[in-house]
Amino acid sequence: TAALLSHLVTKPELIGTIRIGADAVQYRGEAIRDILLDGHIRDGMIDLNEISALFPGGSSTKLEGTLHVDKGLPTFEGVAQGKSDNFRALLEWLSLDTRDLSGDRLRRLWFSTKLGGTLASGSFTDIELQFDTSNVRGGVAYAISNGRPGLGVGLHIDQLNIDAYFPQSTESENENLDKASPSKKLSFSVPSAFSKFDADFDIQLDDLTLRGIPVSGVVLDGLWQQDVLDVREVGIHDLSGASVSFAGLLTAVSVNPSIQGSFNFSTEKLGSLARVIPALQEVPKYLLGSTEIDLAVRGNAEEITIDGMVGAMDSQMAIRGSITDPLLPGQLDISSELEIPSLAKFVERLSAADVS
Repeated sequence: TAALLSHLVTKPELIGTIRIGADAVQYRGEAIRDILLDGHIRDGMIDLNEISALFPGGSSTKLEGTLHVDKGLPTFEGVAQGKSDNFRALLEWLSLDTRDLSGDRLRRLWFSTKLGGTLASGSFTDIELQFDTSNVRGGVAYAISNGRPGLGVGLHIDQLNIDAYFPQSTESENENLDKASPSKKLSFSVPSAFSKFDADFDIQLDDLTLRGIPVSGVVLDGLWQQDVLDVREVGIHDLSGASVSFAGLLTAVSVNPSIQGSFNFSTEKLGSLARVIPALQEVPKYLLGSTEIDLAVRGNAEEITIDGMVGAMDSQMAIRGSITDPLLPGQLDISSELEIPSLAKFVERLSAADVS
């Protein structure tokens, strides 16, 4: 049908009406119902009044717009909408296994978007997607240059519970995961699919839940191009009262990753992160107050050098050194210089130990 429509657009002398419909078509053991293609041909353009169909799972799609020729290429501009009252049933009809996922997920879906362009370049704008309890807005652009696809992604997500979309595991499986040996050297690899495209992305999440921990203000902003990741900002504005961010450059990501950038961490109460970092429960209470870390980092999987400042207990400590095998509990070679504005206040803090 798409090839036929594209051919008709190249015939400006044609004038007519297209209307193709079917009550039901059997596919994968289910019926696709109320199939309709309705449009008009005039002046080398096809006005698509409606392309629509009903799918299993209480699902439906509708497309309308105009198909015309621009610089010799068939170009479409229009609006697409769709919904599913039981998205899980639709996926199962498409032979996608959803049994391991929570039963209250993959239920309702609704989307709407404007779209325009050719097969080589175009965009989806004014995207609105409601998926279970999440709402997504934004746009996506695409272009193919010298056979290599590129994407521009700008999305805003109000809330996302990632835990709900992981396969449900038993307590014994979780225990085995927690007991996995830390001595084996970790490897870092990038899926081969990522080497086949470039992407400029700005993705923001208001509220995220991961491993039962609520997170707010997640930002993923950067450029992925030719095995180089230019991170404008990757950060969390609120993680149990703390904020953390990174900006910098990761090169040769799929071969031998190297990193150069700046890391920032700040919190008014370090002790509030004990749920996220259980080891903090063993730290003396006087160290669990206001904390700030600013570090410049540079290196690779063999060694990373650091240079920066740690602020705590109304004091600052300059640190400089290196970490060998950073993907392991590696060897530290660190020198530091502590600056204490008020020794009396510092000693008082140590004595009182009243930071909880």
